[in-house]
Amino acid sequence: MRKGMTTALLIACTLALQPATAQEQFTLLYKLAKDHTYRFHDTLVVTSSQEMMGQEMKATSTVVSTARVVTSDVRADGSTVLTVSADGMTVSVKSPMQDTTITLSNVVGKRSRVTLSKLGETLARETIDTVKLSGMSMSAGRQDMLRLHIFPDKPVAIGEKWKTVKPDTTEMGGGGRMVTVATGESTLQGKEPRAGHDCLKVTFTGTMTLTGKWSANGMEFYIEGNGKTGGTYFVDIATGLPVVEDSRYDVESTVAITGQQNMTVPSSQSAVSHRTLLEN
Repeated sequence: MRKGMTTALLIACTLALQPATAQEQFTLLYKLAKDHTYRFHDTLVVTSSQEMMGQEMKATSTVVSTARVVTSDVRADGSTVLTVSADGMTVSVKSPMQDTTITLSNVVGKRSRVTLSKLGETLARETIDTVKLSGMSMSAGRQDMLRLHIFPDKPVAIGEKWKTVKPDTTEMGGGGRMVTVATGESTLQGKEPRAGHDCLKVTFTGTMTLTGKWSANGMEFYIEGNGKTGGTYFVDIATGLPVVEDSRYDVESTVAITGQQNMTVPSSQSAVSHRTLLEN
């Protein structure tokens, strides 16, 4: 009898020491509906400072845009073909030299096609409608209208982290390009509803490097820089899309200019962005 009681007591103690339930895990994937339209509203505020010919120049730029993302195809491997365009975009600049706001009507409706893996990796990108940009509109018009995060290739529990490396190439003037490589670490913080959606809260931090070369007005431009980034987003569990996102980056860079003028321009840039998924 005593032996039976001892055995029962050991079993009870063992069960009491074990967690009542295994920690819930989540599989993060992009699962978009075919022929569906998703829209995002973005606000980007960039504060920059650069030194030219011994003088410091400061400026604040604000880009407000609405992106349209249409799911053209969903493939058997889970990848998605997206058609991306702008429904609207304005850019405002405040500096000692100017205080102006312009509407970039020439970029509205201009489409590009992006093929996205189920984890958010960009598999292909192509331009459908070309548009000529110059000056201030060139810089704003190159803003990435998609900006989706990369998910881990295995289920994650609350508190778990995953690392990502995301290269991105931006076409510049004169056949040049700028390459940005963001290396980051994301953490699943927990479940938290946002704007009527069942969401997972994710925070991220990381570093970024940028290199590039382009030509304009008979001069060659070369850029090198590095910086830090971080933020928080709430991902819809059903679709994988961000419902709300707030992020920031800070970059220190140097632009070397050759041609009609030769100079080196150091600059610093801080940007704060806010994104919301619009309800159709």
